[in-house]
Amino acid sequence: MTHDEMTEFADRWVGTGKRHNVAITAVMRRLIVTAHARLRDRRHGEERTPI
Repeated sequence: MTHDEMTEFADRWVGTGKRHNVAITAVMRRLIVTAHARLRDRRHGEERTPI
């Protein structure tokens, strides 16, 4: 997940009326879930497919 994708994701949350801290927490959770899935599938350095 690139910086631009994280910013866009957080901005969507804030745009729906969520607080900044809630948006940042959602970004952190998404990064953790993505990292876990990559480790689980042993795709450490491979390119990912767009969401």
